Amino acid sequence: MRYQAQDPRNHEIAAGVIANHYLSPKSDELSLALFAISQAPNLVEFDLYDGPFVASPCLLWPDYLSNTSNLPVWPSLKHYSIELNIVQADGEWYFDGYPDLDLKVLDEEWEEQEDEMDESESELDSDEELWPPQKYNERQEILARGDYPWFEFRRTPTKHFYAFMVAIAHACRQMPKLQAFSLRTNCEIRGGGFVEISCDGNTSPRKWVVKSAREVDFRVPQDVIDAFDASAGGKNTIIWRKS
Repeated sequence: MRYQAQDPRNHEIAAGVIANHYLSPKSDELSLALFAISQAPNLVEFDLYDGPFVASPCLLWPDYLSNTSNLPVWPSLKHYSIELNIVQADGEWYFDGYPDLDLKVLDEEWEEQEDEMDESESELDSDEELWPPQKYNERQEILARGDYPWFEFRRTPTKHFYAFMVAIAHACRQMPKLQAFSLRTNCEIRGGGFVEISCDGNTSPRKWVVKSAREVDFRVPQDVIDAFDASAGGKNTIIWRKS
């Protein structure tokens, strides 16, 4: 499945709700639907590629599963991969950080055009009604999407990202034929910040590899490590790598 929602390059904006359905604003309906589809009896490969894909942990493990003994099974699935957006469906960031202004990248031409627009707008009579309405403003759309300025300072995984990791572990435990799982997310395009989580299902116990850029500050809670060990069927099954 191909679905793309570009990561915001301005990490200072309030991302807002991205994918929740207007009829169910508190539910990530897309992730829940894909969660159900991924369990199709004859499904062998499930790839959310060419992203990044906006998703919440319920893509793999919905909250209601904590209150039931009727756990899901992916009976035939061998390969699962996803490129994850750094913002989840309800607008919460998967990464946090300190907004160091030295990291902000401004474009001189853009800033000059912005100054010219501010001057022209100030010349308009504030009481004058503009009609017909102004045409689509591409610059405002770019700012609203977080495409400018480039201000990428979020490099520390939040509790939301760790919740996604736990969901991965729980789900993969229910995939008896799993050969490979992979997740990638880019928290910083300009500096190369990224996180990759992969699993080799051909070993016993399974081995997890968590690879990240040196700038990414991992402080993994014990419950995340325990969930991955339980999923793999062993102890110390996570290999941590910095690149």
